[in-house]
Amino acid sequence: MNFQSLAITFFIIGIFSIVLGLTWSHLLFKLKNQNSYTDEKRDEIRKAQIEAGKRAEQQVRFQLQYLETDDYDIWHNVHLESNGIRHEFDHLVFSPSGIIHIETKNYGGDLTFTLNGIEQIKRNYSGNILSQKNIKDPTGQLFHHEYLIKSILSQNKLAEIPVHGILCIANERATINGSPDGFHICKDTVLVPYIKQLDRNVDFTSQWRNSIIDLFEQYKINKEAS
Repeated sequence: MNFQSLAITFFIIGIFSIVLGLTWSHLLFKLKNQNSYTDEKRDEIRKAQIEAGKRAEQQVRFQLQYLETDDYDIWHNVHLESNGIRHEFDHLVFSPSGIIHIETKNYGGDLTFTLNGIEQIKRNYSGNILSQKNIKDPTGQLFHHEYLIKSILSQNKLAEIPVHGILCIANERATINGSPDGFHICKDTVLVPYIKQLDRNVDFTSQWRNSIIDLFEQYKINKEAS
């Protein structure tokens, strides 16, 4: 191979290396931007979910204000702890029917309870399916919350007090099929009528409620501590 051929070969290799380097740089830049966009999008979705959850809790809080104050005492966003177990409750109601704990969700679409969780189908205004997936079933949260309440009652020799768990869906675009095992499910607009129709115990006077509330005050913790 003469000098001219060798020079041409090195020139071609150099051009190829430059093109290859530019291509890799472009791909890395594109991948970095794509990851950044994915992270930003994920943050936006997360923030939107948090805001939707807050709106749902506000809707339920609005409905619960229509319970008579003489018969019902209501706590919102309260943290309880007993024997190292901590949980946050969206709403706690001390009522003539016992203690009611409410878990609020802003789930939309057609909601069907299955053994694999909640099947959620979202449709457009024409009824065509936009998305279909399984989402987290909050039944586990309700079980954990009820366990903690009953544990507190049992420790204080009050195990006979009824405890009711409710999953409340605060989304006007939701339709509900089936129910979580062991708990009632309803939309926020019918929450108060359901609570008021629960069996009342004549022994659950306002004095009784005050003593129970004083008891549960001892198990409240600050959000920062949880």
